[in-house]
Amino acid sequence: MWIKSKVVMLATNQKANVYLNEYANDKNKADKLVFGGNIKNELTSSSKDLEDRGYKAQHLYFLSDEEIKDCDWMINTNGDTLIQFKDKFKHEGDGSWREFWRKVIATTDSYIACVKDTLSIPQRKGLTNHYPTEKWILPQPSQSFLQVFVREYNKGNVIKEVLVEYSRTMDGTPTYNRLSVNPKDNTITIKKIKDSWSRGELQFFKGSSGNHIECIRQRLIHVYGENENYDYILKLKELSNWIEENL
Repeated sequence: MWIKSKVVMLATNQKANVYLNEYANDKNKADKLVFGGNIKNELTSSSKDLEDRGYKAQHLYFLSDEEIKDCDWMINTNGDTLIQFKDKFKHEGDGSWREFWRKVIATTDSYIACVKDTLSIPQRKGLTNHYPTEKWILPQPSQSFLQVFVREYNKGNVIKEVLVEYSRTMDGTPTYNRLSVNPKDNTITIKKIKDSWSRGELQFFKGSSGNHIECIRQRLIHVYGENENYDYILKLKELSNWIEENL
């Protein structure tokens, strides 16, 4: 299954995959966003060379609405602040802070990770402060996605949302969606959000039984008691009318 993910780009003082120069343009024959550092292809320049030319290192972060737990990294909804979640946050205020933060599920930033103690508190009794730990590096996008991201950015088509592949667990525990990660290179699978459809694809919405969107709208109103003036009910009405007029 595929779940929508927001893509955020933040500046960093570390070496990175891509570098940004807001002042680059066609006049000075330079792309705003270029490859650098870790990616090897014909566009690669050394990070030092790019910095000397006014470029600033950037990392990409992929966000989701999943529950944020201890050790997770998160970015605020403004897309400008990255911090790591700690259990103590659970007890701050009324929990409304969750509305303003999104979990980082993948990133080009290899400097952020989750480090946890492998021993419980009772097991640590009598030991020194040097407990054994485990470290999890977050999954990353593939090089092919980064190539597309850079190319589209320089065309003025900034990719802000994508679809990320998840799988359903069926291992006897409560069923949940789990991010699909390639174990060979720790990459996620990404595809573009579809923004156009052929007439043939849209025929699905109108079959022998009638206008499917209108059927859904009517059911929401008369069975589930939704107000027909709710914004999303009105949007369904607009879509229903378009289907009647065009299909």
